[in-house]
Amino acid sequence: MFSLVFLTLCAVGHARHTVRFQADGGCEGVHYEPLGCFSQGYPFNNTREPPQNPDFISTSFHLFTRRNRHNGQVLSTRYRGVSVRGSLLDARRPVKIIIHGFLQNYRSPWIVELTQALLQRDDVNVISVNWAAGSGFPYTQAAANTRVVGAEVARLITLLGQRKAISARNVHIIGHSLGAHVAGEAGRQLQDTLGRISGLDPADPNFSFQPTEVRLDPSYGTLQPMGHVDFYPNGGLDQPGCHSDASVFSFVQDAYHEGMTIRLYIESVTSSCPFTAYPCDSAEDFNAGRCLRCGNRPCPSMGYEADMYKRSGTYYLNTTSGLSSGSNTPFCGYHYMVHVTLGDDMSSTHGVLHVHIVGDNGETPSLELYRSVI
Repeated sequence: MFSLVFLTLCAVGHARHTVRFQADGGCEGVHYEPLGCFSQGYPFNNTREPPQNPDFISTSFHLFTRRNRHNGQVLSTRYRGVSVRGSLLDARRPVKIIIHGFLQNYRSPWIVELTQALLQRDDVNVISVNWAAGSGFPYTQAAANTRVVGAEVARLITLLGQRKAISARNVHIIGHSLGAHVAGEAGRQLQDTLGRISGLDPADPNFSFQPTEVRLDPSYGTLQPMGHVDFYPNGGLDQPGCHSDASVFSFVQDAYHEGMTIRLYIESVTSSCPFTAYPCDSAEDFNAGRCLRCGNRPCPSMGYEADMYKRSGTYYLNTTSGLSSGSNTPFCGYHYMVHVTLGDDMSSTHGVLHVHIVGDNGETPSLELYRSVI
C-alpha cells in the first residue's frame, strides 16, 4: 500500500493523438479509434495527463491453458496474433485475466507463478495482459494510460462473448497496483457485467479518494475501502517486504519486487488453508480481540475463494508473516481467542502477558497478549 506524492522524474515519448475540445457534447480530451473518447474533464483529470495512443502502449493478450501452460498464445483484438475464434481458448472454462502494474510486464515472476498456480488448481483459461510500454515513468502518465488499457481489456471481453459466447459473468480479472485500476476501468466500460475483480494493492497516488468513475470500485486490499469486500491482512499496514517510508525510491523498489499481497494471494490459490477473515471496524479493534465472530453466517476467506461467501464489508485477519517467528511461508494461519482470568485477591502490578500455544501440529512462538497494569 502506498500513500505518496509523486514527482515526475523523466518523460516517456508521446505518440501522436487527436485532441478535441468541444462544448456541444463532443469529446473533451483525446479520441482513439476504435476505443472512443477519453475525456480530460472532471473527474477524469485526476492525473492531468491524457492517455497515450493505443499504438504506443501496444497492449497484448497472452493466453495460457492446460494445453499450452508455458507458451502463451497471443490473441488478436485488432491486427496482431491469433484470432479469438481460432485460439486454444476453451469456452466451457472460466477466464482469468491477470494485469500487471507500474514498471512491470506480463513476464514478471509473480504473474508467471500465479498463471501456473491457477492452471494447476483449476482447468481455466488464463490471459496475461502486457502493457509494459505504457506502464513506465512518469507515473502520472502510466496512471492515465490505465484508461486506454482498461478499454482494450473491455474490448477483448466483448470479443470473447461475440466469438466464443463467453459471458462477462464468467470472467475474473486479477490486477495489481495500477493493474487494479485497469480492471476497474474495464468493469466500468462493461457496465458492471463482469463476474469478479480482485484488486491487489490498488495504487494510491492519483486514485485514492477520487470518484469511483476513475478508480477501482470492487477491490481487494487497499487502505481506502473501495469494494464489495475489502480485506486488511495484518491491519493493512507495515506489511513485511513493503517499505514504510513514502519515498519515490521505495515505491520504485516495491514496484519491481513482489509485495506481500501478491504472496498472500498466490498462497490462497495453492493452499487449502482458508485465510479466514473477520468483520471489524478497525485494526485496533481486531487486535484487541473484539472481532472474532461472523454472526450466523460463515466467515469469508481472503483471496482466491473470497467469492464463495456472499458477504460485503471490511474484514481483518492476521497472517503468520506478522509473527516474530522469522518464517516467511506459509503465511496462512488460524485465529484463537485466549481468555485469561486473574484472581480477585491478586495485587495490581505493571507487566506483560505472553502466551505460548502447543498443539499436535506444532507450536507458536511466544506471543504478547497484553502490556499494561494487570
